[in-house]
Amino acid sequence: MNFKLYIVQAKKYISFTLRLFLGLLFVISGISKILDINYTRLSIENFNIIPISWIPFFSYILLSVEILLGLMLIFGIDIKISSLSIITLLSIFSIAVFINLIRGESFDCGCFQLLFKDKIGVTTILRNFLLSMLALFIVYEKKHIWTAFKVRNRI
Repeated sequence: MNFKLYIVQAKKYISFTLRLFLGLLFVISGISKILDINYTRLSIENFNIIPISWIPFFSYILLSVEILLGLMLIFGIDIKISSLSIITLLSIFSIAVFINLIRGESFDCGCFQLLFKDKIGVTTILRNFLLSMLALFIVYEKKHIWTAFKVRNRI
């Protein structure tokens, strides 16, 4: 086996590990929010971005999407689509945090409710950026191991 083949193999295993990490992160985050749905609604309300009347519906949609995307990554279902969706979701979260930082607001982001409390800030945006870069690595990996469905090269 030559060195180039080792690199290709290593990238596949790194990509797989990142898929599991991001998938578990999103599943755990979604479940922790479900377990305290009232706090989730309050967290969404604190961002003051969507109308209050939409918050109950939006909270369930958000949690469902987080858990679904996490499971898709874990089980290797449409890896590129789920990774790009995670990047989009993290970007939306970062924009919401940025808007509130400009407003001078400071409150718990509600990201991992049962695990730890974290106020919104530049670190929240940086964390989302780092997670997005991990998802981007997954997007550009050509061959994935342990996938439930054939990976489509859409990008």
